[in-house]
Amino acid sequence: MATSLVSSEDSKIKINFAESLELRKLPSVGESTAKKIIEYRVKVGNIKRDTEQRSRSPRRRSSERRRSVSESEDTLTVSIPSSKVQKDLTCPLECGSHDKKLRRHVVEHHLPIMFRRINVNLDVPAQVEALKWLLSKAFEAGTTLQGAVDWINTSRPISPDYGLNPMHHGMCTTACRILGVDPPEVFTLHPINSPAVLLFWRCLLAILTRCYSQDIRDFRWFGFSEPTMAVEVVQEALSESESEPGDLIVVGECDNVDSNHSEHFDEPSTSSGLPNVFDSHFHLDRTSKVIWPDNPNGHTVEELISVSKHGSSRPSVPVNVVGGVVVYSEPQNYPAADFQLDGPWKVAAGVHPKHYQKFSTAKRLALNGLLEHPKVAALGEIGLDRTIPPGEWRAQELLFENVLHMSKPELPLVLHLRGPSGDTYGSDVTGRCQAIMRRVCRREQKIHVHCFTGLSQVVNDWLSDFPNTFFGVTAAVRRFDEEQKSGLRAIPRNKLLLETDAPYFPVGNVPYSTPAYLGDTAAFVAVYLNIGPCDLMQLTLRNAMTLYGS
Repeated sequence: MATSLVSSEDSKIKINFAESLELRKLPSVGESTAKKIIEYRVKVGNIKRDTEQRSRSPRRRSSERRRSVSESEDTLTVSIPSSKVQKDLTCPLECGSHDKKLRRHVVEHHLPIMFRRINVNLDVPAQVEALKWLLSKAFEAGTTLQGAVDWINTSRPISPDYGLNPMHHGMCTTACRILGVDPPEVFTLHPINSPAVLLFWRCLLAILTRCYSQDIRDFRWFGFSEPTMAVEVVQEALSESESEPGDLIVVGECDNVDSNHSEHFDEPSTSSGLPNVFDSHFHLDRTSKVIWPDNPNGHTVEELISVSKHGSSRPSVPVNVVGGVVVYSEPQNYPAADFQLDGPWKVAAGVHPKHYQKFSTAKRLALNGLLEHPKVAALGEIGLDRTIPPGEWRAQELLFENVLHMSKPELPLVLHLRGPSGDTYGSDVTGRCQAIMRRVCRREQKIHVHCFTGLSQVVNDWLSDFPNTFFGVTAAVRRFDEEQKSGLRAIPRNKLLLETDAPYFPVGNVPYSTPAYLGDTAAFVAVYLNIGPCDLMQLTLRNAMTLYGS
């Protein structure tokens, strides 16, 4: 006799046996939810009673879409996983991360460099050695690999929302051969069925939660000596998708740059052994407001750098910042005409196109005075920004043209060019800017196109009209599409600059950047240029000094 799906005693649906049509008779259960209940039964097994549910708080996580149905005298709770996995917001290692993409954060800031790709067998031996070291710190002496597997399966099981992909299979197969264990036909996370699966980043993260903070930090640098740290280049392709394979990693020792290289530059000496860099564009006033909101005035560039070097989120690629351009583009924040600025820093003064309405006659006179200051090395940032209402574009253009008349060929112009929402490349606004500048500026005008995100044709157009154009690149390259990468590669090496645009484009665990993170920016850019990171930092230092003076 067939099993009845409905109890004759109380006419309640048996949820572990009912098909879709019967399940949809439950309150608030439609076709989609019924399908998920069936999928859950197939994947996990029968749904069990939870007699403790009554004692729990009535508040439930909205992301889990819980539904309750009554069966017999107990409360039966059916947990229906969301179709979209909730993003991780907090690092379980309690490092203060603000990164909403946990995978990217963990791989970039807690794992050694050999774990930053999964598709190259050459890395697997190093990964296995790092794993063995980590297990020796996380577990008692004598704990086996299988013991670590059993601990995760019992105490820190990986969520069913995550799985392995075919690239992991190749990695794990190689690891099994190194470990001397037989590989299963299929590697799984639920449960973990092989010690090789411990190389998966979520397993490593689970093991790290057992470690002391010093061991966590030492694991990050496994295989490297931190004082003479290797420069790491991490391509941003560590997306939120769990199934994305890793990407190219380039590793180079900064202090091994060939001094006979044709592009070698005699940089200022440093006793730290770190590469020297020049941050071509950052905002001291805006960054100070972010870091010290209650007391933003009076801070120095050295303080910005110190906060990053000694804070909880240090740069992945430490550098020695030997110079940079402090940008004042908000008229209300102009420094005094006789301001003092110690150190190797230069200043650019201008009016950001979104602040054009604040550029009064008094502010114009103030800007004129600042341009005579010996520390002011550029006029900017100025330009066009189409994110304001179209009705204001003409007024913005008139102000831009007016300010251009204050320029001098030997004084670089720092240009801010942004198209309207949805215009990734900004080609139209760039064309409009070039048309205005051809009427006002001389061909030999020095130009710094700030935060370049454009196409290769835009690069060619700039250099055709104004051969002394340089292009500043930020950590925004992490979001470049193929067309923008081609635009980046079209920039002549002697016209390339590096910028943090601090406080924007943060690369660490804090929601801001500072000039101390320029090495991280260089690492991202170097990936797309097929150049060593230290060579890139060296040549952009030379380019910056060519444009802004030594």
